[in-house]
Amino acid sequence: MCGYACRLPVRQRDDAEYAGKEERRYAAGEQHAYSSPTDMDGVFQIDGAVAGDYYILGRCAGYVTPYDVLVAETSGAVKDEDEGLKYALNPITVVAGRTTSTSVTMQRGASIAGTVIYDDGSPAENLPVKLLWKNAKQQWEPFANSANDNSTSVLGLDSVQTDDRGRFRETGLPPGTYSVMIALRQALWMPKRITGTSEIDVKVTKGDGLKVYFGDKYRIRETLPIVLYDGEERNGVDVTIPANGLHVVRGAVSAKADGSVVKKVTVQLLDPEDMTVVREADIGSEGTFVLHCVVSGSYVVKVSGQDAGSKASVFDPVTQNLVVEGDVRDLNFVLDPVLKH
Repeated sequence: MCGYACRLPVRQRDDAEYAGKEERRYAAGEQHAYSSPTDMDGVFQIDGAVAGDYYILGRCAGYVTPYDVLVAETSGAVKDEDEGLKYALNPITVVAGRTTSTSVTMQRGASIAGTVIYDDGSPAENLPVKLLWKNAKQQWEPFANSANDNSTSVLGLDSVQTDDRGRFRETGLPPGTYSVMIALRQALWMPKRITGTSEIDVKVTKGDGLKVYFGDKYRIRETLPIVLYDGEERNGVDVTIPANGLHVVRGAVSAKADGSVVKKVTVQLLDPEDMTVVREADIGSEGTFVLHCVVSGSYVVKVSGQDAGSKASVFDPVTQNLVVEGDVRDLNFVLDPVLKH
Protein backbone atom coordinates (compact mmCIF):
# COMPACT_ATOMS: atom_id res chain seq x y z
CA MET A 1 0.00 0.00 0.00
CA CYS A 2 1.28 3.45 -0.86
CA GLY A 3 0.77 6.57 1.22
CA TYR A 4 2.13 8.00 4.40
CA ALA A 5 1.50 7.96 8.11
CA CYS A 6 1.41 10.97 10.36
CA ARG A 7 0.55 11.78 13.94
CA LEU A 8 -1.58 14.00 16.12
CA PRO A 9 0.00 14.27 19.61
CA VAL A 10 -2.31 13.99 22.61
CA ARG A 11 -0.08 14.63 25.62
CA GLN A 12 3.60 15.50 25.89
CA ARG A 13 5.62 13.55 28.45
CA ASP A 14 8.61 14.89 30.35
CA ASP A 15 11.68 12.86 29.34
CA ALA A 16 12.96 13.18 32.91
CA GLU A 17 10.44 10.46 33.81
CA TYR A 18 12.78 7.96 32.21
CA ALA A 19 15.94 7.55 34.28
CA GLY A 20 19.08 6.81 32.31
CA LYS A 21 17.62 8.17 29.09
CA GLU A 22 18.42 11.40 27.32
CA GLU A 23 18.11 14.39 29.62
CA ARG A 24 15.81 16.48 27.43
CA ARG A 25 12.89 18.42 28.81
CA TYR A 26 9.91 19.81 26.95
CA ALA A 27 7.36 22.32 28.14
CA ALA A 28 3.98 20.98 29.16
CA GLY A 29 1.57 20.98 26.25
CA GLU A 30 4.34 21.17 23.66
CA GLN A 31 3.37 19.29 20.51
CA HIS A 32 5.47 17.44 17.99
CA ALA A 33 4.49 16.30 14.52
CA TYR A 34 6.10 13.61 12.37
CA SER A 35 5.33 11.97 9.06
CA SER A 36 6.84 9.23 6.96
CA PRO A 37 6.07 7.60 3.60
CA THR A 38 5.46 3.88 3.47
CA ASP A 39 7.57 1.50 1.40
CA MET A 40 6.26 -0.98 -1.18
CA ASP A 41 5.18 -3.33 1.62
CA GLY A 42 3.24 -0.63 3.47
CA VAL A 43 5.87 -0.34 6.21
CA PHE A 44 6.79 3.03 7.68
CA GLN A 45 9.34 4.12 10.28
CA ILE A 46 9.60 7.39 12.18
CA ASP A 47 12.93 7.97 13.90
CA GLY A 48 13.70 10.44 16.68
CA ALA A 49 10.14 10.79 17.98
CA VAL A 50 9.87 12.55 21.32
CA ALA A 51 8.33 10.48 24.11
CA GLY A 52 4.62 11.05 24.54
CA ASP A 53 1.12 9.97 23.60
CA TYR A 54 0.18 10.18 19.94
CA TYR A 55 -2.47 9.40 17.40
CA ILE A 56 -1.39 7.73 14.16
CA LEU A 57 -3.21 8.68 10.96
CA GLY A 58 -2.67 6.96 7.63
CA ARG A 59 -3.55 8.39 4.25
CA CYS A 60 -3.59 6.72 0.87
CA ALA A 61 -5.26 7.87 -2.33
CA GLY A 62 -8.65 6.22 -2.73
CA TYR A 63 -8.75 4.77 0.80
CA VAL A 64 -10.55 5.89 3.96
CA THR A 65 -10.22 5.38 7.70
CA PRO A 66 -12.70 5.99 10.54
CA TYR A 67 -11.05 9.39 10.90
CA ASP A 68 -12.35 10.42 7.47
CA VAL A 69 -15.88 9.68 8.66
CA LEU A 70 -15.31 11.78 11.80
CA VAL A 71 -13.95 14.69 9.74
CA ALA A 72 -16.97 14.60 7.44
CA GLU A 73 -19.44 14.40 10.32
CA THR A 74 -17.84 17.38 12.09
CA SER A 75 -17.56 19.45 8.89
CA GLY A 76 -13.78 19.36 9.19
CA ALA A 77 -13.78 20.86 12.70
CA VAL A 78 -12.36 17.93 14.69
CA LYS A 79 -11.17 18.99 18.15
CA ASP A 80 -8.51 17.37 20.32
CA GLU A 81 -11.09 16.67 23.02
CA ASP A 82 -13.54 14.92 20.68
CA GLU A 83 -14.41 11.54 22.19
CA GLY A 84 -14.54 9.98 18.73
CA LEU A 85 -10.80 10.50 18.18
CA LYS A 86 -9.82 7.49 20.30
CA TYR A 87 -11.94 5.27 18.04
CA ALA A 88 -11.15 7.00 14.74
CA LEU A 89 -7.35 7.09 15.17
CA ASN A 90 -4.72 4.69 16.46
CA PRO A 91 -3.50 5.90 19.89
CA ILE A 92 0.06 4.91 20.81
CA THR A 93 2.52 5.74 23.59
CA VAL A 94 6.15 6.38 22.67
CA VAL A 95 8.65 5.65 25.45
CA ALA A 96 12.09 7.25 25.29
CA GLY A 97 14.77 4.86 24.05
CA ARG A 98 12.31 2.18 22.95
CA THR A 99 10.76 1.15 19.65
CA THR A 100 6.98 1.31 19.46
CA SER A 101 5.10 -0.70 16.84
CA THR A 102 1.62 -0.06 15.49
CA SER A 103 -0.45 -0.73 12.39
CA VAL A 104 -2.94 1.32 10.40
CA THR A 105 -5.87 -0.29 8.62
CA MET A 106 -7.63 1.37 5.70
CA GLN A 107 -10.37 0.32 3.34
CA ARG A 108 -11.21 1.28 -0.20
CA GLY A 109 -13.38 4.39 -0.24
CA ALA A 110 -16.38 5.06 -2.43
CA SER A 111 -16.14 7.14 -5.60
CA ILE A 112 -18.24 9.45 -7.76
CA ALA A 113 -17.56 9.94 -11.47
CA GLY A 114 -19.33 11.85 -14.20
CA THR A 115 -19.09 14.26 -17.11
CA VAL A 116 -19.85 17.97 -17.34
CA ILE A 117 -20.96 19.41 -20.68
CA TYR A 118 -22.53 22.61 -21.99
CA ASP A 119 -26.01 22.41 -23.46
CA ASP A 120 -24.53 22.57 -26.97
CA GLY A 121 -22.77 19.26 -26.29
CA SER A 122 -19.24 20.62 -25.90
CA PRO A 123 -17.19 19.47 -22.89
CA ALA A 124 -16.90 21.84 -19.92
CA GLU A 125 -13.19 21.57 -19.20
CA ASN A 126 -11.11 22.85 -16.27
CA LEU A 127 -14.11 23.52 -14.04
CA PRO A 128 -13.92 22.85 -10.29
CA VAL A 129 -16.04 20.00 -8.97
CA LYS A 130 -17.31 20.56 -5.45
CA LEU A 131 -18.75 17.74 -3.36
CA LEU A 132 -21.66 18.39 -1.02
CA TRP A 133 -22.36 16.29 2.05
CA LYS A 134 -25.71 15.95 3.85
CA ASN A 135 -25.01 16.38 7.55
CA ALA A 136 -26.84 15.00 10.59
CA LYS A 137 -29.32 17.89 10.38
CA GLN A 138 -30.14 16.86 6.80
CA GLN A 139 -28.57 20.05 5.49
CA TRP A 140 -26.17 20.31 2.56
CA GLU A 141 -22.67 21.59 3.28
CA PRO A 142 -19.26 21.39 1.57
CA PHE A 143 -17.71 17.96 2.04
CA ALA A 144 -14.58 17.95 4.20
CA ASN A 145 -12.04 15.15 4.42
CA SER A 146 -8.74 14.63 6.22
CA ALA A 147 -6.69 15.38 3.10
CA ASN A 148 -8.50 18.58 2.08
CA ASP A 149 -5.85 21.02 3.27
CA ASN A 150 -5.41 23.06 0.09
CA SER A 151 -5.37 26.71 1.17
CA THR A 152 -6.41 27.80 -2.33
CA SER A 153 -9.65 25.82 -2.28
CA VAL A 154 -11.55 28.90 -1.06
CA LEU A 155 -10.60 30.57 -4.35
CA GLY A 156 -11.95 27.71 -6.40
CA LEU A 157 -8.51 26.30 -7.25
CA ASP A 158 -9.62 22.85 -6.21
CA SER A 159 -7.65 19.66 -6.74
CA VAL A 160 -10.54 17.96 -8.61
CA GLN A 161 -11.40 19.60 -11.91
CA THR A 162 -12.93 18.42 -15.15
CA ASP A 163 -10.46 17.22 -17.77
CA ASP A 164 -10.37 18.12 -21.47
CA ARG A 165 -13.43 15.92 -22.05
CA GLY A 166 -15.34 17.32 -19.11
CA ARG A 167 -14.84 14.21 -17.01
CA PHE A 168 -14.20 14.10 -13.27
CA ARG A 169 -13.77 11.48 -10.55
CA GLU A 170 -13.85 11.93 -6.78
CA THR A 171 -12.35 9.03 -4.82
CA GLY A 172 -11.67 7.99 -1.23
CA LEU A 173 -15.14 8.88 0.07
CA PRO A 174 -16.62 7.51 3.31
CA PRO A 175 -20.23 6.25 3.26
CA GLY A 176 -22.85 8.99 3.23
CA THR A 177 -25.19 11.10 1.15
CA TYR A 178 -23.52 13.36 -1.39
CA SER A 179 -24.24 15.64 -4.30
CA VAL A 180 -22.14 17.56 -6.81
CA MET A 181 -21.94 21.25 -7.63
CA ILE A 182 -20.19 22.76 -10.65
CA ALA A 183 -19.34 26.48 -10.62
CA LEU A 184 -18.34 28.58 -13.60
CA ARG A 185 -15.07 30.41 -13.18
CA GLN A 186 -14.78 34.19 -13.29
CA ALA A 187 -11.68 36.19 -14.20
CA LEU A 188 -9.86 37.79 -11.28
CA TRP A 189 -6.61 39.75 -11.02
CA MET A 190 -4.40 38.35 -8.27
CA PRO A 191 -2.11 41.07 -6.84
CA LYS A 192 1.48 40.41 -5.85
CA ARG A 193 0.73 40.63 -2.12
CA ILE A 194 -1.42 37.50 -2.47
CA THR A 195 0.64 35.46 -4.93
CA GLY A 196 3.97 36.42 -3.34
CA THR A 197 5.74 36.43 -6.70
CA SER A 198 4.11 38.48 -9.43
CA GLU A 199 0.74 39.82 -10.42
CA ILE A 200 -1.18 37.26 -12.46
CA ASP A 201 -4.57 37.03 -14.13
CA VAL A 202 -6.36 33.85 -13.10
CA LYS A 203 -9.87 32.47 -13.26
CA VAL A 204 -11.36 31.46 -9.95
CA THR A 205 -14.79 30.60 -8.62
CA LYS A 206 -16.43 33.61 -7.04
CA GLY A 207 -19.87 34.17 -5.58
CA ASP A 208 -21.21 35.69 -8.79
CA GLY A 209 -20.45 32.59 -10.89
CA LEU A 210 -23.27 30.34 -12.07
CA LYS A 211 -23.64 27.20 -9.94
CA VAL A 212 -25.24 24.04 -11.34
CA TYR A 213 -26.07 21.09 -9.08
CA PHE A 214 -26.45 17.41 -9.90
CA GLY A 215 -29.76 16.90 -11.68
CA ASP A 216 -29.15 20.13 -13.64
CA LYS A 217 -30.65 22.18 -10.82
CA TYR A 218 -29.82 25.76 -9.86
CA ARG A 219 -30.98 25.75 -6.23
CA ILE A 220 -29.18 23.67 -3.63
CA ARG A 221 -32.47 22.43 -2.16
CA GLU A 222 -33.32 20.84 -5.53
CA THR A 223 -30.07 18.94 -6.00
CA LEU A 224 -30.36 15.17 -6.35
CA PRO A 225 -28.85 13.09 -3.52
CA ILE A 226 -26.26 10.37 -4.15
CA VAL A 227 -26.24 7.71 -1.42
CA LEU A 228 -22.90 5.89 -1.23
CA TYR A 229 -22.10 2.73 0.71
CA ASP A 230 -18.68 1.31 1.64
CA GLY A 231 -16.46 1.18 -1.42
CA GLU A 232 -19.31 1.84 -3.87
CA GLU A 233 -18.41 3.27 -7.28
CA ARG A 234 -21.08 5.59 -8.67
CA ASN A 235 -20.76 6.56 -12.32
CA GLY A 236 -23.01 8.66 -14.53
CA VAL A 237 -23.13 11.67 -12.23
CA ASP A 238 -23.45 14.03 -15.20
CA VAL A 239 -24.16 17.76 -15.20
CA THR A 240 -25.22 20.03 -18.09
CA ILE A 241 -24.40 23.73 -17.91
CA PRO A 242 -26.65 26.11 -19.89
CA ALA A 243 -24.89 28.26 -22.46
CA ASN A 244 -28.09 29.97 -23.59
CA GLY A 245 -31.04 31.66 -21.92
CA LEU A 246 -28.99 33.30 -19.18
CA HIS A 247 -29.43 36.89 -18.07
CA VAL A 248 -27.55 39.81 -16.53
CA VAL A 249 -28.70 41.62 -13.40
CA ARG A 250 -27.05 44.99 -12.79
CA GLY A 251 -27.66 48.06 -10.66
CA ALA A 252 -26.18 50.49 -8.15
CA VAL A 253 -26.27 51.24 -4.42
CA SER A 254 -26.15 54.68 -2.82
CA ALA A 255 -26.62 56.21 0.63
CA LYS A 256 -29.97 57.89 1.34
CA ALA A 257 -28.47 60.73 3.39
CA ASP A 258 -26.46 62.38 0.62
CA GLY A 259 -26.69 60.09 -2.39
CA SER A 260 -23.01 59.20 -2.08
CA VAL A 261 -21.64 55.98 -3.54
CA VAL A 262 -21.72 53.00 -1.18
CA LYS A 263 -18.78 50.70 -1.84
CA LYS A 264 -18.53 48.21 1.02
CA VAL A 265 -21.78 46.39 0.31
CA THR A 266 -22.77 42.89 -0.76
CA VAL A 267 -25.69 42.13 -3.06
CA GLN A 268 -27.18 38.64 -2.77
CA LEU A 269 -29.76 36.73 -4.77
CA LEU A 270 -31.62 34.46 -2.34
CA ASP A 271 -33.89 31.49 -2.93
CA PRO A 272 -37.33 32.73 -1.78
CA GLU A 273 -38.24 29.27 -0.45
CA ASP A 274 -35.41 28.77 2.06
CA MET A 275 -33.47 32.09 1.77
CA THR A 276 -30.20 30.34 0.90
CA VAL A 277 -27.72 32.35 -1.15
CA VAL A 278 -27.95 31.54 -4.86
CA ARG A 279 -25.60 34.24 -6.13
CA GLU A 280 -23.54 37.02 -4.62
CA ALA A 281 -21.66 40.09 -5.82
CA ASP A 282 -19.67 42.91 -4.26
CA ILE A 283 -20.08 46.57 -5.13
CA GLY A 284 -17.60 48.01 -7.64
CA SER A 285 -15.62 51.23 -7.30
CA GLU A 286 -18.51 53.29 -8.69
CA GLY A 287 -21.11 51.72 -6.42
CA THR A 288 -22.40 49.39 -9.12
CA PHE A 289 -22.86 45.63 -9.19
CA VAL A 290 -23.29 43.03 -11.93
CA LEU A 291 -24.48 39.43 -11.70
CA HIS A 292 -23.79 37.46 -14.85
CA CYS A 293 -25.38 34.22 -16.08
CA VAL A 294 -28.54 34.46 -13.98
CA VAL A 295 -31.13 31.76 -14.64
CA SER A 296 -34.77 32.77 -15.12
CA GLY A 297 -36.83 32.49 -11.96
CA SER A 298 -37.93 34.17 -8.74
CA TYR A 299 -35.44 35.57 -6.25
CA VAL A 300 -35.16 37.80 -3.21
CA VAL A 301 -32.49 40.49 -3.54
CA LYS A 302 -30.74 41.37 -0.28
CA VAL A 303 -28.40 44.36 0.01
CA SER A 304 -26.36 44.76 3.19
CA GLY A 305 -23.02 46.06 4.43
CA GLN A 306 -21.23 49.24 5.45
CA ASP A 307 -19.34 52.11 3.87
CA ALA A 308 -15.80 52.67 5.11
CA GLY A 309 -15.90 56.22 3.69
CA SER A 310 -18.77 57.34 5.93
CA LYS A 311 -17.46 56.76 9.47
CA ALA A 312 -17.92 53.02 8.93
CA SER A 313 -21.68 53.54 9.12
CA VAL A 314 -23.76 50.37 8.97
CA PHE A 315 -26.75 50.34 6.65
CA ASP A 316 -30.09 48.72 7.32
CA PRO A 317 -30.37 45.64 5.07
CA VAL A 318 -32.81 46.03 2.19
CA THR A 319 -34.70 43.16 0.55
CA GLN A 320 -36.77 43.15 -2.61
CA ASN A 321 -38.56 40.45 -4.57
CA LEU A 322 -37.30 39.98 -8.12
CA VAL A 323 -38.56 37.91 -11.05
CA VAL A 324 -35.92 37.41 -13.75
CA GLU A 325 -37.26 36.70 -17.25
CA GLY A 326 -34.64 38.67 -19.17
CA ASP A 327 -31.78 41.08 -18.53
CA VAL A 328 -32.42 43.35 -15.53
CA ARG A 329 -30.88 46.82 -15.61
CA ASP A 330 -31.01 49.80 -13.26
CA LEU A 331 -31.84 47.72 -10.20
CA ASN A 332 -30.94 50.52 -7.83
CA PHE A 333 -31.03 50.61 -4.03
CA VAL A 334 -30.86 53.50 -1.58
CA LEU A 335 -29.71 52.53 1.92
CA ASP A 336 -30.45 54.19 5.25
CA PRO A 337 -27.25 54.55 7.32
CA VAL A 338 -27.31 53.70 11.01
CA LEU A 339 -24.33 55.19 12.83
CA LYS A 340 -22.51 52.95 15.30
CA HIS A 341 -22.54 54.01 18.93
